Amino acid sequence: MTAALPKSVSEMTDILDIESVILSPWSRFYPLGVWLLVLLLCLALILFLYFRFRHRWSKTIKLSPYDRAQRELQTLEKLEIPDARRCGEFYFKLTEILKRYFEDEFYVSLLDKTTDEILSLREGLSAFLETSEKERFQSFLLKSDGIKFAKVPVPPEEAVRDLGWVRALINEAHVKALKRQEKVQKLS
Repeated sequence: MTAALPKSVSEMTDILDIESVILSPWSRFYPLGVWLLVLLLCLALILFLYFRFRHRWSKTIKLSPYDRAQRELQTLEKLEIPDARRCGEFYFKLTEILKRYFEDEFYVSLLDKTTDEILSLREGLSAFLETSEKERFQSFLLKSDGIKFAKVPVPPEEAVRDLGWVRALINEAHVKALKRQEKVQKLS
């Protein structure tokens, strides 16, 4: 039996291929397809990394509560001082700026509270307001509620005065916050 087998491949002359190898017409594009697939995967990876970490690369500057309030007051002042129809919107923005400043600076939650709830916070208000300022703050909140909800008309001069008062109150509270920070730094 072993005698019938050839000893090397070169001795096998009687075996012939039926047909030669046929190349597909698309076979020349396979390397291009592989490169396109790799390129798409790289692009998908880059897009994934960009959307995942874009907040770390943004150059937004976080403003202090005081700077933020001053900027919002300036934009409110640049808007037209409202007529009787738009006073509610003006006072809504003005009280929101004031509440947000006190919430961010003194960590007293005011934005989500009604005026009655804010007025019941005697200890929380005394941390950043003197007695006279506290009374003015309370009357301002009650007045702004009347303007916002009961549509009480307000002359533009009074709206300008209230804007100035809110700016002055924020400035005074900021000075108190700076003094408090200095005391804390001296103690530590």
